[in-house]
Amino acid sequence: MKKNQIRTRSRRKTPWDGVPADELDSFEMFLRREYHDHYSVHHVSISETDEAQLLNSFEISTCHLCASTRIRKDGFTKSRLQRYYCNDCRQNFVITTGTIFDSHKLPISEWIEFCIDVFGYGSTSLTSKANKNSITTSNYWLNNI
Repeated sequence: MKKNQIRTRSRRKTPWDGVPADELDSFEMFLRREYHDHYSVHHVSISETDEAQLLNSFEISTCHLCASTRIRKDGFTKSRLQRYYCNDCRQNFVITTGTIFDSHKLPISEWIEFCIDVFGYGSTSLTSKANKNSITTSNYWLNNI
């Protein structure tokens, strides 16, 4: 099997996710609820945070793709990020285009937490467990950095 074909199971799920609530004991219900609560706190989408507002507060004066100064605002993305259009290269872009945050739905705070873990000499396996991501996700993020 090729390296890029290796998949690991999602850490979003618990062993009790497919089991009806009336078949679980109180301890299993507690663990499932706490696990999902922890996951939802650490995996908030950009549109549910103030990060879009923060990113939109930065002034863009040049195209991220061709460095032209002939750009204009062109609406917003689903994540409420300001979209720009370049009149020279005729491409749309957002403030995160060309960065490690490009094409990701994760909040920057989660990226920062991941970077702190990695730069603190944590293994990708340990970091993926702490962030409740699969090891393949952590390896993908590390390659982006």
